Amino acid sequence: MYRMNTPAEVNVTTYPELREITGSLVFNLVAGKQLTSLSLMFPNLRVIRGNQFFYGFTLLFYFNNQLLDMALPSLTRIQRGNVRIQQNREMCYHSTIKWSSLMGTNDSPDKVIAKSLRANCPSCPSRCNGYCWNSEHCQIICDNCGESGCDSNGKCCHFQCLGGCSGPSAKDCYVCRHQNYNGTCMTGCPIDTFEMEGHCFERCLQGYYIHLNSRKCVRKCPIGWTEDESTKTCVVCNNCKRECEVKDKEEITRTFTISECEVKDKEAGDIVKELENALSSVEEIEGYLDISSTPSIVSLEFLKRLKIIHGKQLARADKTGQG
Repeated sequence: MYRMNTPAEVNVTTYPELREITGSLVFNLVAGKQLTSLSLMFPNLRVIRGNQFFYGFTLLFYFNNQLLDMALPSLTRIQRGNVRIQQNREMCYHSTIKWSSLMGTNDSPDKVIAKSLRANCPSCPSRCNGYCWNSEHCQIICDNCGESGCDSNGKCCHFQCLGGCSGPSAKDCYVCRHQNYNGTCMTGCPIDTFEMEGHCFERCLQGYYIHLNSRKCVRKCPIGWTEDESTKTCVVCNNCKRECEVKDKEEITRTFTISECEVKDKEAGDIVKELENALSSVEEIEGYLDISSTPSIVSLEFLKRLKIIHGKQLARADKTGQG
């Protein structure tokens, strides 16, 4: 997640080598006349994966009074999550972006929320065929190529690519769909390497554990495994419990995933599916279960393995009727 939050003038930092964001991109309370567009800041950003959300969103522009547009001229794919553009009083061109091309879905209120933006905005240049980021940059669209994207001539990239390429081979991808091994995109890493954050490494970096069964470097071992600090590996544990401490309801809505003791947020769209992915392994709750203000949840089937609620801490009396 990239976030700027400053009320003062800013010196615009550029990231010309950045092609991929694995989490979210957030601009909030950005001020300063020097920063009115993102086209120079992220000129070559191709993919936002959305592996981590920010309040349910992968791309968020909120209360940025100086931004005139959200130009990300090379962006061709948002893999997961939703988009929110709100309270940016000078921002234009939000309606000239083909969001379905970026997100691989039909445009819908669940996926893209745009409110309180500038009215009477200019239209796209005629050369852009109706889709653009601003008056200088047309949107790159090659829907017939799917997630792989296309090159500058409109030819579809290798199937291992994600979001565009400079040529026809798996070595020409700007971003790899799966794994990157010495500059070549492939489905899985070679047997003598480990997968880590979309790349293949001969050894895991500091802060990661080796999960030999999947040949991955992981920050936390999966359910049924525990971390061995002496060897920095994941070892099998039978009926071992992984405690997931959630201090308050707001903590859940800030990051929202309890799968493997993290909490991932999803405020709109397929929230039930996300909850099932995150909470299906929960067997016990020490305190209480409180579900409120969530009309999209009509059953508790996502808690497939929940066996007992101990009630060691209770909800407020005005909500439960208990003293």
